[in-house]
Amino acid sequence: MFSVASSDRIFARVKEVLDRRKSVEVVSPVIAAVQGRSSSVPLTRTAIGVDANVFLRIASHASSADLIDYLNGRHTAPVVLPGQAIQEFWNNQLHAVKTYADEVDEALTKLDRVLDKIDDNFNDFRANLQRELSEFRSSHGHVYSEATVRKTVSFLELIQSRAQVPYVPRQQFWEIAQIRQHTKTPPGFMDKGFGDFFVWADFLAGVQMAKSGSTDFELAVLITNDVKKDWSRAGLAHPILVAECQALLGVPFETWNLEQFASRVASDGQCQAPP
Repeated sequence: MFSVASSDRIFARVKEVLDRRKSVEVVSPVIAAVQGRSSSVPLTRTAIGVDANVFLRIASHASSADLIDYLNGRHTAPVVLPGQAIQEFWNNQLHAVKTYADEVDEALTKLDRVLDKIDDNFNDFRANLQRELSEFRSSHGHVYSEATVRKTVSFLELIQSRAQVPYVPRQQFWEIAQIRQHTKTPPGFMDKGFGDFFVWADFLAGVQMAKSGSTDFELAVLITNDVKKDWSRAGLAHPILVAECQALLGVPFETWNLEQFASRVASDGQCQAPP
């Protein structure tokens, strides 16, 4: 647990970087991004943050048990749940599940039945619709599954004891958020609000808290399925975010989607398996 004075020092360091009152070297990250370079840091040496848009997906993932077991057990580096991400999970995604789950599920079931009745003369039409429906269920099925909500709560309960859940002071960072949006500084310039900025600020503060507590790591990663260019492009984190992370924490930054994280966990499990 951090004292108020310790937390204030951490927030001040984050603010210096985000407001460019601390030098940020941006050319090297841009070169690395153009060249498509990424790190080869072991997963256990990687500080991991989880964005709101993957909470439900972790719970509904085919390897959810392995992912949760890894974060709750084998992972020795920091785990950060940005406070803003927790808010957005409740405000947007969880609310959508509870409000629209039954309606969406019923509508999709009816559509399935209609497709089964389509005349054979329209086989191509039916096949295309069924393929689209299958892809929709695969990509967004978590949105209307009440079972997924229960699994998500279990996930949050399991990692609650070991995760940092930081909030930077909103008023102190509000003006910076506005300036960064006007200057198209990532993340969040693709949106009207400042939610993504505060996810980023909370994430940086949480990882800095872990580092101040003598937890060692060599890479910081945010697991997010947000593919807007103010976070990443072609799977590579925006170089400005990389530069800010490097300036504050002395380590590089990457964004992974959930499938990338699952693949890394599976690879780590194979390395841990006895011969």
